[in-house]
Amino acid sequence: MNALQQLKAITENQKSISTSRLAPLLREIELMYIGQGKRIAKQRKELNLLQITKKRTE
Repeated sequence: MNALQQLKAITENQKSISTSRLAPLLREIELMYIGQGKRIAKQRKELNLLQITKKRTE
């Protein structure tokens, strides 16, 4: 179960939770978003390069 699913389960089933339990989930979620942002930036760069290459061949 990933961190977002764990957080969702916690919020659905518990009225309160300790911050020490949330801290690792928050860190994992942050790392997921950082990784996603890096993948998106890489894909954007690759698309830009493809567009430049395509324009040169036209």
